[in-house]
Order: sequence, then structure tokens, then C-alpha cells
Amino acid sequence: MSQKQSRRKRGVFLSSIGWQRLQSAERQAELQDNEGAPYTLEALSARTRLSPNTITKVRRRQVAVDRQTLEAYFSAFRLQLRPEDCQSVDATRELSNAAASPSQAISGSPHLIERTRLEQICGDIIQSPGALLQIRGPRQVGKTLLMAKTATQSGLTTVILNLKLADRAILQSLSGFLQWLYQASVQTLNFTDAPLPDDDSFSCTAAFQGLLDRLEEPLVLALDDTDALLKEPHIAIDFLQLLRSWHEQAHYGHDPSDIWQRLRVILVHNSEIYLSQWDTPLPLEFGTVIDVPNFTQAQVHQLAERYSLERADAIADKLVHFLNGKPSLTQLALHHLSTYQTPIDQLTSSYLSPDSIFAEHLLYYLSLLQQHPDLLDSFQQVVQADQPVLLPPLQAYKLSRLGLTLGQGQLAVPLCHLYRVYFSHVLYD
Repeated sequence: MSQKQSRRKRGVFLSSIGWQRLQSAERQAELQDNEGAPYTLEALSARTRLSPNTITKVRRRQVAVDRQTLEAYFSAFRLQLRPEDCQSVDATRELSNAAASPSQAISGSPHLIERTRLEQICGDIIQSPGALLQIRGPRQVGKTLLMAKTATQSGLTTVILNLKLADRAILQSLSGFLQWLYQASVQTLNFTDAPLPDDDSFSCTAAFQGLLDRLEEPLVLALDDTDALLKEPHIAIDFLQLLRSWHEQAHYGHDPSDIWQRLRVILVHNSEIYLSQWDTPLPLEFGTVIDVPNFTQAQVHQLAERYSLERADAIADKLVHFLNGKPSLTQLALHHLSTYQTPIDQLTSSYLSPDSIFAEHLLYYLSLLQQHPDLLDSFQQVVQADQPVLLPPLQAYKLSRLGLTLGQGQLAVPLCHLYRVYFSHVLYD
């Protein structure tokens, strides 16, 4: 048999259904076999006997692989590959023309929901001299999109950096991180002749001051996924204090305050950072803090119509009751309803199934709660009660920040019906 004939055809992708099943099975395996910690790429390679590069291709769902690869991946997590778990290259192209995926819907398709008032508020803030804007919220509520639109629509020179790109070696010292931050900024601006600062905050301050002096207009420095840095308190505290000093220098009223008025900073971070137990709290209470809200009822109705669903209003009403406008879950549900014509009642009643489209999301939070027994106990009280529950202040604050509860003060109720029915079942006495 010739080499050409023996070569396997790479022609399938994971479907949305297959991806949800695989992620759910992986999360269950992490809880059972890995003490709840996410599998690294190397651990997945050892378990599936697939190369890290192949695993990355499967998970990104952007490059086709052969069916045997998917079968091996599924088998490693005690799953059998079903016809609906994958789709051919041609079928994927047809599907992409018919309906955007949830990630596409969030990043700029016809299914994008404009948050005009919120975007206007952030835009006004970033135009203020020396502004520092913090955008925070639970995972997958649209923080990065809001940051990107605020920065790019400002009309100012913009540098957007994702701190997840800073590897662990860079995050071992403040000096290493500051040099990486400055170098990444000047490369984005094509200032290749800018010298690196020395290994201290003073030198970095002087370097950024010189950078601002070279620009003809203000600079927006937008830092996404700052959680990567905030998980390293030994450098995060000093860096936040440095940012705060730059922010305050803009308001001193004397030289070099004019220079620092040209710097506008946006920080994006996940509310889960408030779960961290550190000896010294992170100094995050400065600048202007914006909490990204869930979709309103009107926005869910608008979104349902954009997915061209029959009886869109009725479907939207049920989703509002079930998900309370949780952005990622609402997009996921509407995409699934539009693409696979699943009845809404079936979608909202299968939340306990490993095949549920909500399984990964729910298992993630279940694992998170299990790592914090005090929060787990408090949330168990909330989901099993018929009335708002009075919680200790710290527990009420953290559950609200995680996006698991709503309430006023220390009184808490589940954010949505999905959380109440799922967690009341799995968090039984």
C-alpha cells in the first residue's frame, strides 16, 4: 500500500454536542482522579496517548482531525464516539454559514448584543486624564469584549495585552514582569529603539514616562486576564501600588502630572480572585470599578429574535426564568436551540445529564465550591431555602461576586433557577 493510500484522512471536527460531552467527562474525571484540579496538556496526552499538538487541535475545533483521533480521545474518558459528536469539514462549513457558534456570537456576529449604556460609561471614563478603569465580573460575562471595545473605540493610541501570555518564569519577580510589560508595550507601538528599564519600579516608571512623552496623544494600556498576575501576590501587590502611584500622579497638579494624565489604564479581572486567601489583601480599591451585568430581559428577547427562532418571545421568557440573563449560558442555549432544534423544555429539564450543554459550567462551579467548604455550606442553605437567606457578610459578598447569588446586603437567593434546581440536587444533606 502506498504512503499516499495509507495516510489517514483528516476530515472531522468535534461538534458542539461532542465538545460538551467531552468537557463534562473530563471535568468528572478531574473531580474523581485528579483532586478536582484541571488536567494539564501533558496529563491529557498521557491519558489519551495523543500528542499535545493533536489534543490542542481537537480542543480548538479549528483544524480537522481523523475520526480515530476523536475515538481515542473519547475512549480515554469512557465515552463512545457517537455520530452527533463530530461533523465533517463540509458539514462544518455549512453549519458556520447557518448559525454562528456561541464564541462567535460573543465576539462580533449578528448575535452580538450591544450594551450601549455600559459602553458609553466606560468610554467616558477612559477619556478622563489619568483614568484607571477596572472591569470585573464572573467568568464569561463579556468583560474582555467590553474592554476591547472601550479601548479601540477611544480614538487614542491603544496597547492591549493579555497577561496569560506572560509565562510562569516572567511572573516569578516584579522586575521580570515590569520588563516584559514594557517590552510588550513598545513592540506593540513599534518603538523598537526604546531601551529596556532596569530591574526596579523607579526605572520602569521613568521608562513609561519617556514612552508617554514620545506619543502625540494619550495611551490606553488595557491589561486583560490580570488574574494571572493577581494569583502571584508577591509581585501583584507591588505592581498594583505602582499603577496606583501613576494614577495619583496624574492629579498632583504639577510636573510630571501632565505626562501621567496621558496614561489611561484598563484592568480586567475575574471575580474569583476574591476567593484567594492571602495574608495581605490585594489593593484593588482604586480607580473606577465597573461590574459587568447579566443580560436584561429585553436583551434576551432581542437575542432570541436574532437567532430566528420560532416563538422567540416565549423561548426568551423561559430562558430568562431559567438562566436570568447569564450571558454565556444564554448564548449557548440559543445557539443550541437554533442549530439542533432541541425543544426548550427538553433543554431546561436535562440539567443533571452529563450530556447537558450546561454540564461543564455547573461542574466547574461545583468543583470551585468544594474547594471552599464555607462557601459550599452557605450556598447549600441558599439553594434549599424558599426565602432569602441571611449569610455572614464575607460569604454573602463572595457568592455574589462569583455570580452564584443575588440579593441585598447579606440576604441571598440563587442567581437563577438552573442554579437552584441543580445545586439543591447535588448538594444534598
